[in-house]
Amino acid sequence: MRVKNNDSANSEAQTVEITVFEYFTKHCGIELTFSTYLPCLDVGKPKKPNYQPIELCSLVSLQRYTKSLSLMQRATLVEKSRQKPQDRIQTVTNVSFPFHLYAGFLCP
Repeated sequence: MRVKNNDSANSEAQTVEITVFEYFTKHCGIELTFSTYLPCLDVGKPKKPNYQPIELCSLVSLQRYTKSLSLMQRATLVEKSRQKPQDRIQTVTNVSFPFHLYAGFLCP
């Protein structure tokens, strides 16, 4: 992240590269505790990024993400949501339905 540094001694502005953590600590006076090691969210436009620390963001319930996911994001989503065969067998065999409620449908 780059910030314009205006010193009173110099008449011209210089661009200084700092981290998002340093920016929020020095310029906004916000002490971040977890964001030192966490990634930031880019909530800006493609040509003008706006990086926000995750701990300052909150999720709105039922808010949708309408943009399409990248190929890597889709692959990761499928990989994380896929159930392993052993776990699937265990889940299916451990399902216990109240048999007396469905006995009429199973046995004519």
